[in-house]
Amino acid sequence: MYVVASAWSFLANGNEWAYAWISTDGGYSWTDSIPMGHVSQDGACGPLFAGPGGWLGYTTQEYYNFSGTDSTPFPYFRESTDGGYTWSAKEALTVFPANVSSQYWWHEIDGIYADGAVWLIHNDIGVGGTGGPHVARGTGGPGSWTWTLWSQDIVGSDSFWVADTLFYAAASQYPTLAYDPATGCVAAVCKYNYYIGDNVTWATLNGAHVGAMYTFDDGATWTVSNPLSTANTGGIIWEDWNATEAADLLEPNGFHPYVHTVWVHEDPATEAGELYYERELLAEFPIGVDEVTSGLVSVYGFSVTPSVTSGICRAAFTMPASGNVALKVFDVSGRVVENVFSGRAAGEQEFNINTSQLANGAYFVVLETEQGNVTQKVITLH
Repeated sequence: MYVVASAWSFLANGNEWAYAWISTDGGYSWTDSIPMGHVSQDGACGPLFAGPGGWLGYTTQEYYNFSGTDSTPFPYFRESTDGGYTWSAKEALTVFPANVSSQYWWHEIDGIYADGAVWLIHNDIGVGGTGGPHVARGTGGPGSWTWTLWSQDIVGSDSFWVADTLFYAAASQYPTLAYDPATGCVAAVCKYNYYIGDNVTWATLNGAHVGAMYTFDDGATWTVSNPLSTANTGGIIWEDWNATEAADLLEPNGFHPYVHTVWVHEDPATEAGELYYERELLAEFPIGVDEVTSGLVSVYGFSVTPSVTSGICRAAFTMPASGNVALKVFDVSGRVVENVFSGRAAGEQEFNINTSQLANGAYFVVLETEQGNVTQKVITLH
């Protein structure tokens, strides 16, 4: 099935509705226009995003409590549970802060469906010191989502050393959300201003870059990334509003997520632009157990298959002599989530590990022996 949607329509003499069209034959034929909901004048829609079982969602920016000069731009949310044929009434996302000087635009809204939860991002650069991006996670189910909010003010600013230089990071514009099911990483990727100095003086601005704040644990902890773009290291001036447009793709590579981004640098004087594509390491995967086991791999022949599983995986090893061993499963924080075996063993051993009750993500199966530990990684995808 393919579904396309309009951000705002002039159908029916400009009735300000969003519409969808559905194809079930690879795009050769399409349904008639399907109303998705009214989007008020000067409003705008974010991208359409999908989940399992025909679930679709999108956000809009519209005016809240419209009253002329006191109108407040505000985000709303709609969803479909039947592949886009019918749509819910719009839900006012009161979890997001809003104010009359907000600067919400279509590219300031995004959403994803990740492992049973809905994630939304909205940006507000209208008030200094209280801006976005604001990220909300919805749990529950269609029609009854409960939202938890994280904002730029809580987790989106940070400082860190690169070589002998202290940089400060402050999120700005064009936020997108990305999800990597292999590691469970959710990243809010956007234009970041990385600058040197006292975190206040704009004169020390060192340029706009692609940056991110990301979490591996559903928002319990967040980290701000180093700059994820390199071609503009020399600095893009603040007035160049078109400095960065972040794409929304995460790629796991050796359990270290990479961000794929596309961004444009426009010279404000000549309006000449250059388009860049970059693939940059977002984060080293937070490993909670010792992986330096190469010296013992050949001794015990430890293997876990398959390495990506939705149910049962098999751990096999050979004890060269009778001895005490333990077989455990750790999550990425180093917490034991399952004790598979503990005791004395000799010769060839096999154990089935049931991962069906574990959340999607990466785990470490550790064989603890009297000579040391041997570790294998496994990914659960349900």
